[in-house]
Amino acid sequence: MDTVSITSPDGATRVWATRNPDTSAAAYNVFTDSEGLDGGLGVESTKTDRLGDGTVQSGWRRPGRELTISGVWFGPGEAEAREFMDDLTHVATAEGPCEVIRTHGTGQRWCRARLDGDPKITALIEDDWARVTWQLPLYAPDPHLYGQPRRVQATTPGADYGLVWPLYDPDGEGLDWGSDGPAGTGPLVNMGRIEAWPTAVVTGNAASGFRLGDGHGHWLVYRGAVTEQAPVRLDFAAGQATQSGADRTELVTGRGWWTVPAGGQITPVIEPLQQGTVCWADATIYDTYL
Repeated sequence: MDTVSITSPDGATRVWATRNPDTSAAAYNVFTDSEGLDGGLGVESTKTDRLGDGTVQSGWRRPGRELTISGVWFGPGEAEAREFMDDLTHVATAEGPCEVIRTHGTGQRWCRARLDGDPKITALIEDDWARVTWQLPLYAPDPHLYGQPRRVQATTPGADYGLVWPLYDPDGEGLDWGSDGPAGTGPLVNMGRIEAWPTAVVTGNAASGFRLGDGHGHWLVYRGAVTEQAPVRLDFAAGQATQSGADRTELVTGRGWWTVPAGGQITPVIEPLQQGTVCWADATIYDTYL
């Protein structure tokens, strides 16, 4: 299927278009151009009529991706045409970045972008027939396109065994133990064409913190208490640690922010900094492309 969809930041409104519409349907939306999604990067601005982060000076180079999504909507009349135009305007102008997804024969690519100029919407409406030609100029600050998510959990030795709370089973008889086993992990695979930066959520009972590695000698060290009620979220691309909604990056003392290579894999390893404590990390990447 050859499609493109644009979803508002709140997820409430979605505009969907296809190259191969069912023309027998009451209304359909054909997309005619997806420049920037199919035609590569548009990172160098040599004009002044796109907004970007402000007035664009000629020749100024930006590190993001310019997108131009265009199409033609066909429907039965004025009410349906107005509804489509309202949806398109909401998707383009809602506060925050919209999600753009391109689906074709080789899979799916997505990015987050915001309006980067004036939308072009032209309607031709008759009593029982309408056509709306539209174009949205968008800008994605992150130039990468993303594909499928890949997730794996790494655990410290002892994270899945020992006394299980509550200590007694539902019938109030005896103690219940978990399974006795070694540290658990698995490969984190990047099927994309460039390196992927992970995010990780670390939970457990590690009063002095932990270190999280890629299995190849790169370690990130966090020297702060981690509990099940207050997990730590690590954003490797931003180089940031947050806990309970607060920035805790100052507690990251070993800043070996690692990546997963293009077409490769790593095996995350997590270790507590204090003997006898346990924690586990849920790591996520997306297949990453340019």
